[in-house]
Amino acid sequence: MLIFFCGTLIAFQAHSFAALLVGRLIQAVGVVLTLLQIMMLEIFPANQRGQAMGLAGIVVGLAPAISPTLAGYILDHGS
Repeated sequence: MLIFFCGTLIAFQAHSFAALLVGRLIQAVGVVLTLLQIMMLEIFPANQRGQAMGLAGIVVGLAPAISPTLAGYILDHGS
């Protein structure tokens, strides 16, 4: 929640679009990571939590690497 609050302060004091965008990105990281961990702890039993957290970490790590390539392919080959 502290990360989300810092993002809110940055977005509140933004004087440019870039500053606002940075604030909103920080807010997203604060909320998504916190909710992801809470959901993992609630959904999975204790003996499967490590595996679930590892898989979620892979997804979060790979998405920024794959999405620009995938978006470029879709834009080039889509109608």
